[in-house]
Amino acid sequence: MKPLERTCEGARARRAGEALPLLARRQAEDAGTLQALAHELRAERPEAAIIVRELDTTDALEALRRGEVDIALLRPGRDRPPGRVLPLGEDHLVAALPEDHPLLAQPAPLPLAALMEEPLPFLPRAISPACFDSLVAACRAAGFGPRGVREAGSAMAQLSFVASRLGVALVSSGTARMHPAGVVFRPLHGPIRAVSVALGWNEERQSEAACGAVALAGRVFARPPH
Repeated sequence: MKPLERTCEGARARRAGEALPLLARRQAEDAGTLQALAHELRAERPEAAIIVRELDTTDALEALRRGEVDIALLRPGRDRPPGRVLPLGEDHLVAALPEDHPLLAQPAPLPLAALMEEPLPFLPRAISPACFDSLVAACRAAGFGPRGVREAGSAMAQLSFVASRLGVALVSSGTARMHPAGVVFRPLHGPIRAVSVALGWNEERQSEAACGAVALAGRVFARPPH
């Protein structure tokens, strides 16, 4: 029996009949993943409810550690014991540009270095250290440091900056599915991998509901856990 299966057997013995898990999620950019997971959870246990809290990655990891939520959608980059993560797909960086930006006249994909003179709104490092560090590393690998960095509290705030012509943004391909007004997305040469959304849980506080959700996500998204 695998370690996760052994833990789930113990959780079932302790907490049989538990409702579906409390779920922490990031903001709108992960809505598609949340919808897919929630749909499958409801199909498996239609009589139970899913309770959702909106937290950024740092706060979601702390909520998992304290046992305040059973599972979380987050972008941690790696396991942080006792937390475990199950990647739910791969994301790549794309450029978010105002709809009348001169770079839109260039053929896609764009070189990342084409953005070196542009102000870049970033999510604060405190919200998601892995995402922030990966973006800075990608810029440096392209030969520049981010210029005129503005802090934006969410992906939607980043895109609002872009739509207002206050800069351009580097966002995940998942964020690009939101199609906000006034913003056009362009792929980048590479492609350049972004920190992907993952399902997180706490091995030391493994509930039956969390075990079931992790097993279900593994089947639906077909990616092995770290």
